[in-house]
Amino acid sequence: KHHSALDRAWKLLLINQFHDIIPGSSIHWVYQDSARDYETIRQLGESVRDSALVTLESLVDSSAFNEPVLVVNTLGVRRREIITLPDGARASVDVPPFGYVVVEKSDEFLRRTDDPVKAMASRQGITIENDLLRVKINAKGHLASVFDLRAQREVLSGQGNMFHLHQDIPNNYEAWDVDIFYRERSTTVEGLEKLEIAESGPLCAAARVTRTFGKSRVEQEIVLSAGSPRIDFHTELDWNESQKFLKVAFPVDVYAQKATYEIQFGHLERANHANTSWDMGKFEVCAHKWADLSEARYGVALLNDCKYGHDIQGNVMRLSLLRAPISPDPLADRGWHGFTYSLLPHIGDLRDSHVIEEAYSLNVP
Repeated sequence: KHHSALDRAWKLLLINQFHDIIPGSSIHWVYQDSARDYETIRQLGESVRDSALVTLESLVDSSAFNEPVLVVNTLGVRRREIITLPDGARASVDVPPFGYVVVEKSDEFLRRTDDPVKAMASRQGITIENDLLRVKINAKGHLASVFDLRAQREVLSGQGNMFHLHQDIPNNYEAWDVDIFYRERSTTVEGLEKLEIAESGPLCAAARVTRTFGKSRVEQEIVLSAGSPRIDFHTELDWNESQKFLKVAFPVDVYAQKATYEIQFGHLERANHANTSWDMGKFEVCAHKWADLSEARYGVALLNDCKYGHDIQGNVMRLSLLRAPISPDPLADRGWHGFTYSLLPHIGDLRDSHVIEEAYSLNVP
């Protein structure tokens, strides 16, 4: 049963990895079909996962617990994280690699931490802080400061989490191409509708930022967890623009000639300048779960859970979020989107830090 479900799921997945489906360069009917197929893939995958968890649960002795919760870590690294229990409560857990723990749902110990996080509001905006980072969001909802308390240094060189909205009309193939001159036409998204504290600790603290622009609306929760140097940007976006390209930018106080990008089965370095025609041609590059800009002893990574277009020019790290071509699909990508990206300042370069593990943790809750 499980074999046949997985066999069907991966073959259906591969059908929908055809080269015109992935980049969004097919007609609208294709995406109606692929959305239906992806829902089937999700159901098949979840059925196998849930069946495996039921089998594991039957082997675990939880008789000593009143309301046991099984927490499973499918990654090959130990994880100390803040999770959300089935009833919505936050809990601090420590789970071994490829392992599990059983916790008591009502155990107050799960709510305790040696590194509480807190959120504070003022006329200047909202500050979120734990023992590792102090994050300041100004009255316009932009990231005014990320101060690394471990290294005693400012992470940003300007305002971060800035949405850049570009006019996007390529010369030839609209859904296929991004032409370098798109950068000549850009506006910064403002339109702040609401800035408020969404959660105040002690395990998680978050600010909620809501903006409207054009015909679109974006709501974000900027989240900092206890014991973590990772800032998560949980994003919901109702996207209704045409011939526009949306990016998010983080100017960082890190200077290096090359940035590192994750690819399948590894990572590679690319220049973050335009000294040669080859370098200039890499004004938009692909990566999987992370891109990193590091000096010898300090760096910043930009993680994501489903966005693959990047550009790092100088010390400005940007992630491509959405496009809106009108040909061959006049409704391409219009509608609701949910995704998360994260900013991860780290001491040491890429190899000394836990960028890869953090990116996997973000992608595999």
